[in-house]
Amino acid sequence: MTLVGPSLTFYKDVYKIISDFTASTPFSDYVLDNFETANISRNYAMNKFSLANDVSFIDKISLYCPNHVCPLFKEEKLFIFDKGHLTGSGVSHLASGIKMEDPISQIMNSPHPVVIESHARRAGE
Repeated sequence: MTLVGPSLTFYKDVYKIISDFTASTPFSDYVLDNFETANISRNYAMNKFSLANDVSFIDKISLYCPNHVCPLFKEEKLFIFDKGHLTGSGVSHLASGIKMEDPISQIMNSPHPVVIESHARRAGE
């Protein structure tokens, strides 16, 4: 069984977050200040539950925000179009986080056994 954590959501629309920004703080800190904290708490509780109950957990917030940096856009393409729904570019950004995860670490940290087929076996099928 795999438990999937909540999505990243904000208190206000991303357009409003961007338009209200002033250079008084770094943009990455300003974005973090606009997180909906209830989902951060839910995410933590779900992760804790999964560890205690031998269940795999997909942490979408950490995948979207590596190193606590949560980009709202890249190359003028928005990743989120309202308070939390991903655009096509946002889905690609989230997927790149999944692809960049170290598979060896995933295997070593997985609470479930993982079977890896050898290349020779697959080639002979």
